[in-house]
Amino acid sequence: MLQIFAVPMKERMSKAAFNRLMDESSLERQAKARRFIKCEDAARSLIGERLAREVIARHTGMSVFDIRFEANKYGKPHVRDTREAIYFNLSHSAEWIVCAIDHWPVGIDVEQINPIDLQIANQFFSERECAQLMSLPSEQRLSYFFELWTMKESYIKADGRGLSIPLNSFTIQKNGATSAHITEERLSGYYFKLYDIDPAYKLAVCRMRAEFPESITIVELSSLLISVF
Repeated sequence: MLQIFAVPMKERMSKAAFNRLMDESSLERQAKARRFIKCEDAARSLIGERLAREVIARHTGMSVFDIRFEANKYGKPHVRDTREAIYFNLSHSAEWIVCAIDHWPVGIDVEQINPIDLQIANQFFSERECAQLMSLPSEQRLSYFFELWTMKESYIKADGRGLSIPLNSFTIQKNGATSAHITEERLSGYYFKLYDIDPAYKLAVCRMRAEFPESITIVELSSLLISVF
């Protein structure tokens, strides 16, 4: 069932649209949105929840306004009161907001590729991952860093324990251009796929099944706001 949706944020949301989305969001989401300093970050938070509600509604037949969330002790939200197991996960970075929905635990992460000091890999990657990263030609390292980062983030989100799992406590090995696995046998039930969403971004999905959709469904913000996608 796994499906992946993405909303491009190429233009600033109008004040009227922002206020409408705020009014239609849960009280908890409104409170979170108000804590952001930048309007763009608040908008991403609101749009992310609305996207999740829309995709969950499509699969359950529930109204977007009747869907209720609760979080586990690590803060990962899940859907309450559904007849079948529904798992979802959200991520956003700069111009993209993404959501994955599945019948099995799922994690998704999108990151804008920005110049960084690659020595940070020594703090967050395993020794084997660092060695693989530094063995690449210098012009390939930044791209590979963000591939590993998004896959590692997608795993800890699929697991549900988030950053309570140290990122350097497990090793991801790519199987090809877009797939990978975790080398530790105790974590062998998780699978990964990298998607080309934008040349300036990396996007990874992790789930407990080896099958993945070939493509991502792009949802325009205007369609999302009127619930017709």
